[in-house]
Amino acid sequence: TYDNLPLETKGGNLIEVEFVSNVYIAGGDRVIQCNIRDISLRKKAEAADKAMEFLKQEKLKTKFMADATHELRTPLAIIKILTLKSTARTRLQGHLYFNST
Repeated sequence: TYDNLPLETKGGNLIEVEFVSNVYIAGGDRVIQCNIRDISLRKKAEAADKAMEFLKQEKLKTKFMADATHELRTPLAIIKILTLKSTARTRLQGHLYFNST
């Protein structure tokens, strides 16, 4: 079986085909049978399925990133607040120390 073999129609259009050949004996003679099947619709359906799967994966990635970002924001905000408080407290203590001497 061979596929991905576009053929040109009489009208000049290219169509996707599948080419299958079989060898068998008929009436004592060796016969080669070749079948060419238009698989254009199947290829279009496969391409549509791939596109849908790609979009599905992209939505999952987007949702994951949104969820991960959301989950990280709260702890990061708390760390930022605690760091700012600590820095402010250290500065205030330093200011009080230098002003009391």
